[in-house]
Amino acid sequence: MKAFWLLLTAGISLTAGCEAQPTAPKTVAGFSVVSSFADVPTDVRAEVERRTSEPISDVGGPFNATDIVDDRPTRRFVVAGHAVAPPDRWLLCYEHGGHGYHYHVVLLERTVSGSRVIEAGQWLPPAEEIGEAVRFESVVEGLRTGEVAHDNHW
Repeated sequence: MKAFWLLLTAGISLTAGCEAQPTAPKTVAGFSVVSSFADVPTDVRAEVERRTSEPISDVGGPFNATDIVDDRPTRRFVVAGHAVAPPDRWLLCYEHGGHGYHYHVVLLERTVSGSRVIEAGQWLPPAEEIGEAVRFESVVEGLRTGEVAHDNHW
C-alpha cells in the first residue's frame, strides 16, 4: 500500500503544472486560420449575414444542402482567416445549399465605419475537399488564381 501512495504522489508531483497550453492558430498566406463562425468578429458576421438575408450555420451545424425548403439555414460556415498584418482583413468561405450547391468566398476589410466587401464570389473547391474538409489553403489559392467567380450572388 505504501508503494501505491508513493507512486500516486510521485505521479501527482510530476504532472502538477503540466496543464495543456493553448496552441497557436495556424497561419496560411498571411492569415491566421479560424475554424468557427463564432470566432469571426460580430461586425464581419453581421455584414455577411446582411447580404445573405439569413443566418449562417457554424461548422457542423444544421444545414440544408438541397433545394427542398425546410427550417434549416441554406448557408454554413466552412473556414476563415484573419490577416496577421494590417489592413484588418477577413477571408471567409461558406457553403450554399439549394439548386446548384456551391461555395462562396468573401474578402472583407474592417474599418472604423464597419466592414466592407473587397471581393466576393462563387467557388467550387477541389473535388476531394467538397463538404466539411475544405482547406483554407484552397480558399486562398482559388482567390489567387481567379477561380472565384465574382458576382453579386450571396
